[in-house]
Amino acid sequence: MANDEKMAGTVVAERYELQELIGSGGMAVIYQVHHRPTNKVLAMKMLRSHMSTTPKYVQHLMQEAKALSLLSHPAIVSVADMGIAPSGQPYILLERIYGESLQQILDRDKRVDLNRALAIFAQACDALAHAGERQVFHGDLKPSHFLLFKDESGKECVKIIGFRVIGKNQAESTSKSIDSKTGEIYGCPPYMSPEQCRCKPLDERSDIYSLACVIYEVVTGKPPFLKDTPQATLLEQISAEPKPLQIGDDPEKIKRLQEVLFKAMAKEAGDRYQSMKEFKQALQSAAL
Repeated sequence: MANDEKMAGTVVAERYELQELIGSGGMAVIYQVHHRPTNKVLAMKMLRSHMSTTPKYVQHLMQEAKALSLLSHPAIVSVADMGIAPSGQPYILLERIYGESLQQILDRDKRVDLNRALAIFAQACDALAHAGERQVFHGDLKPSHFLLFKDESGKECVKIIGFRVIGKNQAESTSKSIDSKTGEIYGCPPYMSPEQCRCKPLDERSDIYSLACVIYEVVTGKPPFLKDTPQATLLEQISAEPKPLQIGDDPEKIKRLQEVLFKAMAKEAGDRYQSMKEFKQALQSAAL
């Protein structure tokens, strides 16, 4: 393990005690932390040490904190603080969610029951509509950015993490999904909209496309577009059509859902649903 994953016991800013590693990705690590002054348990998302001196990675993390600070919705994780650790690693403090990600569920169960999935994504649509009304767009929807947990009544709830696009100007700069010098891809190709693959400006309709890709995978067990290389997957997003849904639930319901998802995954943004609210309504109609 990298040293970034062996920081349990470290105290940051004289008040945040890192207790245990709860998440690890290519750009950041996430620790459960104890906030000593209030005795609260939070989650700290910290940029990996070798990325902490690279402005574009620091900007990505700070952009997430800024985006979350503009939002207040029960299905969106809340941000509590941000700063720089003594090691020089930028961090943001988030509420601690006790549950598992959709990616973890897919890794274990392969797919999610249709009715359960539609209930989860109805909440997600509400959250993303709330964000869109405030000119905040996600820009990186994928199964690992949906955290599931049970509330006090036992209802399954979702929290969305990873927002990083604010307003038209940021949508234009954040849509630079491919580094022209290095070829590095910023985003997850199986869920990127055609306009994001082309480094075009993003808006709510891009999130609709990405969310439809996530829903497709969650109910079928496979992403609608996935090739052997990231670059080939990007080409699929731009030009290929998704395969029909292959699941053994109610055929009529599946047909209705397929029509909804295929419209949401239209290659031209103007051919999709034009708002998350409209997309949610279509999903609910398909579930009847």
